[in-house]
Amino acid sequence: MASCGTRRFTSCLKRFCHRGIHICDRYSLRTVFWSLILLATLGTMLIGASLENNTKMVIEQAQQSMFELENEFVKQSQEVKAPVNTSKPRQPFNPFDVPVNLKVNEEKEKEKPKETPKYVPKKSYLINWYNAPPYLRFRPDAMHCGFQKCKYKNCNVTFERKDRAISDAVLFDGRWVFEKVGFIRPPGQVWVFAAHETPTTFEDLGGWWKKPQWRYGFNWTMTYDINNTDIYLPYGEIRKRLKPVVRDFKKIAALKTNGALMINSHCNTSSVREKYVDILKKHFPVNVLGKCGTPWNCGTHYIHDDCFNLLNTTYKFFLAFENAFCNQYFSEKIYENFDYDTVIVTRGGSYKEAKRIFPKGTVISTDDFRTIEGLGKYLGKLAWSINDYADILRRKSQYYSVGYTAVYQRAMCDLCERMNNLDKYKKIIPDIVDWAYNKDPCRGPSDLV
Repeated sequence: MASCGTRRFTSCLKRFCHRGIHICDRYSLRTVFWSLILLATLGTMLIGASLENNTKMVIEQAQQSMFELENEFVKQSQEVKAPVNTSKPRQPFNPFDVPVNLKVNEEKEKEKPKETPKYVPKKSYLINWYNAPPYLRFRPDAMHCGFQKCKYKNCNVTFERKDRAISDAVLFDGRWVFEKVGFIRPPGQVWVFAAHETPTTFEDLGGWWKKPQWRYGFNWTMTYDINNTDIYLPYGEIRKRLKPVVRDFKKIAALKTNGALMINSHCNTSSVREKYVDILKKHFPVNVLGKCGTPWNCGTHYIHDDCFNLLNTTYKFFLAFENAFCNQYFSEKIYENFDYDTVIVTRGGSYKEAKRIFPKGTVISTDDFRTIEGLGKYLGKLAWSINDYADILRRKSQYYSVGYTAVYQRAMCDLCERMNNLDKYKKIIPDIVDWAYNKDPCRGPSDLV
């Protein structure tokens, strides 16, 4: 540019800018403008150094050229104008800065109450009996009653060992468990501690249920004590008939020839019923059949069959004496013999509990007598009074025993309902030993006088 000469300086710069106009497109016009001013000033200084005599004229011409160049750049910028960025200047990235819209959403989320995820029931539930007790196994009608009469019908029961680890719930006859569980418990599997017998017998088979592998693992219980169980399973239930039974109960009473009968094969009991009977024999005739008395080979153990018809024809009283005094414990001795034409004498449960459970005037409780002799005298008097004896049979005939199958199925229906509503019933029993004994469920005998 220095070789262009003084007079041609302006035209030379114009040609340079026209050839490099793409620079104006790419970069800021202001930057190019000031760069050219710098070049023009440098050229002015060089020309002034070589032409000292014409300094003033050169400066004026350079200034005039700069003015023309500025106008030219303005004109060119109007023809090729770079897009203008109208957005706000970009701020430095802050990893802790939350966008305003997210902050608003967070505030809304805080305002909303947190909802607990709802339990979604499965299509079906598999329930395994780990060790079904003999009492159930000898009653196939109950054992295989199914769930078709239940509110929830999507449960199935299995008794196979191979199904334990894949079942949704496992039933254990608590006192019959052994040291090793025998399978790996999957997450969410429900364990139910079932008990037909009283806590006084829980130690008879080694007491493995008290070991850590069992003690802290149960979720629900299934027993006869309605006040201390999750699933209520008594030995039976007494219900009132819709229509009274019309029979000649005096004739039935007149045909009876023997006093009282007890069928017993469990001889050493915490209730010491065998001692009570020995004393009662001194005041009223009692026959004992089974291992604890006269051998009796009729029928099948645990089953009430035709062998028990002698209660209809021969004996006036049946002694339903339990092996323990425990809350709500009244066994099949009363429930499966209730419908026979005989008067039942019961000894069991908590004190005076028999009068609260059974309909008034249908059974005789030993709790109502201060001494065994007093009971013996009362039975003797009643045996000789056909009218009084027939009145008890008549009152008893207004009720009936539904049997074990009905109450067992109700318990299984309850279990199935719980499986379908785990969000409502889900729990863990902290200590099954504490559950069994903390409420003093049993009492010792105090009537051996």
